[in-house]
Amino acid sequence: MTIRTTLSLLFPALLVACATQAAGESTQLTGQLLLKGNAPHVSVVLETTDRGRWELLGLSAEQRASWQRQTVKVRGKVVRPASAQGLQLPQLQVDSVAPAQ
Repeated sequence: MTIRTTLSLLFPALLVACATQAAGESTQLTGQLLLKGNAPHVSVVLETTDRGRWELLGLSAEQRASWQRQTVKVRGKVVRPASAQGLQLPQLQVDSVAPAQ
């Protein structure tokens, strides 16, 4: 295996490793808040332009309804970081939600 082949195989994993945050770290995300799925199994998803999709935890039904399809700024703690395999969305325990400026 050549060095070029090795680097091309490792680059995506290194990129994800550098871009992800560890569980428990505080972060701020900006994106569009969307509701996915059907009642009673609705997931709240934030679609960002630069950090992909995140599942949001801890929002009340009132918050979900009032922020749906709006661009918001969310602060919280990472519960599940993004994985290299991408099988599950990263999760964020929400501390606050505000309109994006």
